[in-house]
This record gives sequence, C-alpha cells and structure tokens, in this order.
Amino acid sequence: MAQAFGDGSESEFGHAVVAQPDGKTVVAGWAALGGNPVGLIARYQPDGTLDPSFGSGGKVLDATFSPWAVTLQPDGKIVAAGEVDGGGGNNAYAVVRYLPNGTPDPSFGGGNGRAVVLVHAPDNEQRAQAVTVEPDGKIVAAGLTNDGAGFVRFLSDGSPDPSFAADGSVDVPVSTVSGAEDVAVQADGAVVAAVPTGSGVGDGFTLIRVDSHGTPDTSVGPGGVLHVPIDSGAVSDAVAIQSDGKIVAGGAAEVASGPDQFAIARFNPDGSPDMSFSGDGQEVTPVAPNNFDADGRSLIIQPNGKIVLAGDADLASGTETTFAYVRYNPSDGSLDPSFGNGGIELSPFPAGWVKESFADARLACNGDIVGTGFATTAPSTHSLFFTTRIVGDPLICPTATPAPVAPPIVAADRTNPRSRIHKLRRVIRRSKLKRFSGTASDDHGVAKVQIALLRRVGKVAAFSRRSKPKASCLWLTSRRAKFKKVRPKHGKCSSARWLRASGTTSWAFKLRKRLPPGSYVLYARATDTSGNTETSFSTSRGNRLAFRVKKG
Repeated sequence: MAQAFGDGSESEFGHAVVAQPDGKTVVAGWAALGGNPVGLIARYQPDGTLDPSFGSGGKVLDATFSPWAVTLQPDGKIVAAGEVDGGGGNNAYAVVRYLPNGTPDPSFGGGNGRAVVLVHAPDNEQRAQAVTVEPDGKIVAAGLTNDGAGFVRFLSDGSPDPSFAADGSVDVPVSTVSGAEDVAVQADGAVVAAVPTGSGVGDGFTLIRVDSHGTPDTSVGPGGVLHVPIDSGAVSDAVAIQSDGKIVAGGAAEVASGPDQFAIARFNPDGSPDMSFSGDGQEVTPVAPNNFDADGRSLIIQPNGKIVLAGDADLASGTETTFAYVRYNPSDGSLDPSFGNGGIELSPFPAGWVKESFADARLACNGDIVGTGFATTAPSTHSLFFTTRIVGDPLICPTATPAPVAPPIVAADRTNPRSRIHKLRRVIRRSKLKRFSGTASDDHGVAKVQIALLRRVGKVAAFSRRSKPKASCLWLTSRRAKFKKVRPKHGKCSSARWLRASGTTSWAFKLRKRLPPGSYVLYARATDTSGNTETSFSTSRGNRLAFRVKKG
C-alpha cells in the first residue's frame, strides 16, 4: 500500500515499522508539508486502514522530530528514536514516547514525552537510528556520531541511566559513514549494534558490543569492535539475538566480485563464528534475478527459530526494485524450502511502478511479516510511504479468542517410576569410589532422580526391626562426605536425607570428597512428570545397594 501522509509536495519515506499484539501496525518516517519533510508516526488497523483512534486521523506529524526507529513497550506505549535540533548547529539523539492514543507521554523526559542527549558534544551530526526496550523497562538507542557509532540508555522515565557509561551515553570511534544501523540486547545486558564500516576497517560484517555498564567489550575485538571478513563489498545492517543467545547479523556482500546479494552470519554469544551455521558461520545468498543487486537490511527471528532476512532486490538493473525476503533454517543456515520459492520471496511488482525501496520489517502477531519503505509509482514525481505485508507461518494474536477446544481425556498417571543403581563392588577402596550412577524409566517421563546414602554404625543392618539401641543412622547430607546422625525410631533408620542427582533417565551423583571407611546402603528413587515417586526399595528392584568402603 503506497500513500502520501502529507501534502505530496516532497517525497515521503518509511524508516521503521513495529506490529502491536492487537494486530495493528505502527510505522515511522517522514511526510511532506509545504515542501519540507516532517516527522511521521502512523498506525494502521489490521485491515490496512488508518486507525482513527491514533493521533489525528491515524497519524502524528512533528516538524521538530525526525524518527528513524520505532518499538513498543509491554504496556502498549510507543517509543520512537531519531534526531532533533541539539542547538549550536548540532543534531542530537532523541527518543520520544507516545501513549497508545498517539499523544506524547508526559511522564517521559522533560514532561513533553521527549528525551534528548548529545552523545559527543563537539559532533554536529548525531542521530539515533535504532531502538529497543530492555526487560527492565530501560530504553537503548544506537546510531551515528561524527567519528563512529553512539549508544544511549535511558531509564524508564526518560532520564539518562547513570549506570551506563556514567552519563548514559558512549561514543565508539569506528570507520563508518552510517553509524549503528540496528541494535539488540543480550541476556547479560550487553548491547550489540550492526555497523556498515568504511574502507578503514575493510569489507566485512562489523559489530560493536558494549557491556551492561556501557564499556566497550574488548573480548570481541579492539575497542569493542568485532570485524569479520566475508566477501568484497560486504556491509552489516541488521542484528538480532536468538533465544539461545547466538548473535545473527545480516546485510549484503558481492558474489564473485559481481553484484551485491543477501549476506548473513551467525556468532556464538562470545562473538566467535558459529561453525554450525553454513559450515563457516556465514552465507551469501543470490536473491535478485538476472545477476542484479540485492541488499538485506532487517532481521526477524521467528518463534520457531527460523531466521528471516528482509531487504530489496533489483529487477531491472536498478530501474526497478522490489521488497525481498529470505528464510534460513536455524539448525544449519540452509534455505528453508517451505518459504517462498526455495526459501526466497520477491514481492509482486505492480505494473507501472518504478521502484520499491525497503527500510524495515517486523513480525506481526498473526505470523505475517510487515515491511515499510517507499515506492515510486509512475507518473508520480515523488516517492510515497510504502507499507506491505506477506503471509508467514500462522500464529494466534494474543487478543484473538480461539474457538474452544474440548480438552483431551487423559487417564490419570498412578504408576510409579523405576530407578536402578549401577552395581559396585561389594568391597571397594575409598580412592576408587568417586560417584554413584544408574538409570530411571517411566512411561510419562522422569522428572528427577534422588539418592540417599546411609552409613551403618553398629552390628545390625539398616531398616532392621532388631536394631540395638547403640546402632546409629548416619545420612549423607553433602557431596563433600558430610553426614548427619539421626536416632533410630522403633528400631528403624528413618528420616532419610534425599539428595538430587544429575540427569534423569541416565543419572549420576558425583562425590567431591572420599567416603570414610565403613558399611553403607545406597537408595535411589525417581519421580515422574506426574509427581509419582518410588516408595519401595529392595536389592531385587535394583534401587537398593549395600557395600563396604575400605582404606586405600
């Protein structure tokens, strides 16, 4: 869908998109009024029409703020990042937060919903180009400075976070003319940005990582800069974090010194190449037909782990371009044949159109993929704001009410699981006894295995009703061979101390110190996923084992 949000006096651009849980879509970019660009935030309803409950007729225009990125908070508030006039001829990083109805949030920033930061005061060109919200509500923005890339972290009220580089912002010098194009936060709070680098660094993918305190992480490279050669002309424009912590970067690279094509790389959480991905951690995928150029610019990690790299592709040597999507299998980086045409999808290009230029894509709540950018439609002389949607793997939106499904009738699980102890020598030297091990089984699955070790002191066996008063019950309480003495009750050693073993169907309990010489009885019990636990122990069942430890 191509449309003008302003008066059509100048070209209009979509820079960023995000999908709400209720199926609505928020886009950010530029509109035109009186021949001048103005900032735009707009919201579509699920059917593609503008949402009248947002702003004025579905849009918010702001001549003082240029948004480049947009995201959502869990409470439904909209966070946009971009640039404003920072004074003295300088631009500045800006984050603006809107209430769900499109009005600026008065609880954010200086009361006008706006937080402004000069990352590097002497720089005249500063701009936030990517934004994300951390689980604790803090907002992280990354973007451009004169000498490289900048990072800013705000508290949830819009004030700079003093725990991040002392004043809430950090400038990382690196050879680039674009700054940080995308940003993501790892589970430990480290911030990772994708940066298209210049000739000073070389062709390849470049990531910058700063730790949770804003300090460049030199473990990935000098000054926190990780640079990985890929192919000639390679640039990295997108970054995302998988649920297992692996880092995915996307962009473009030349194929055999020819046209640019989609490029993707995956790294382990420590920044090393993930060799399980395409054999060497990286892959270049020809996307455009007839040996024309293509460029990947946005990454989506689907709930099933599949990776979508979105961008645009030339159809006629630069005179016609269209949105393009490639989906990779997470296991090995291969193309997913169930998506598009062998893993590649090119959006239909309407007759009479001149160009579609891609900027950003996100996953909608129903599994579709929404993208934004701009389109030029003949005979228009100016580009129009362009938003599109392609069908993805079906999901259920949180607000949708699925048809009731009768729960399956499942018979109650009342069967106890079975555990077995691997045999030991009846007499074993203490230096040779380092662990106990065994197996466990259950038709509905084993949840855990525990062991109890009784040291017999006295002439009578444990659990014997003929125990003499002088007999003692010593139960193991620690892997470090610590025991607790328990007085026998009614001639039995009761109150066993159960300790958790490692594993389930195959389990082990490792001792960290040697057991003292003496006679022992080992018990093992399994608990299944329904909560049933073994209650009967015997040598014949295999979950009770008597042995003696001697010196040596």
